[in-house]
Amino acid sequence: MTPNDLLERFDEVWLQDFEFCEQPDKRPDVVCLAAHELRSGRILRLWRNELTKGAPPYRTDGRVLFVNFVGNAELTCLISLIVSVMPNSHGTAEQMIDTFR
Repeated sequence: MTPNDLLERFDEVWLQDFEFCEQPDKRPDVVCLAAHELRSGRILRLWRNELTKGAPPYRTDGRVLFVNFVGNAELTCLISLIVSVMPNSHGTAEQMIDTFR
């Protein structure tokens, strides 16, 4: 399988980065999100007050791939904003590429 074969499985490919403050024994305090969707070129730059609780600013279904650096931190931030990270696909590992690991 080539990288192009892998990418063809997804409608959207998001590069994302959250900035947050760590809180002992609590969810992260999300400060902002920067994200770029590779296929459409859509760019998000959202501050805390622009991030809606309960709804991610992008699709999170099985046809969306997320590319992260230290993915567990990014997903923890996403979880702090919504109840379920990937509600339609149960968060399968193939939906995220973590460039840290």
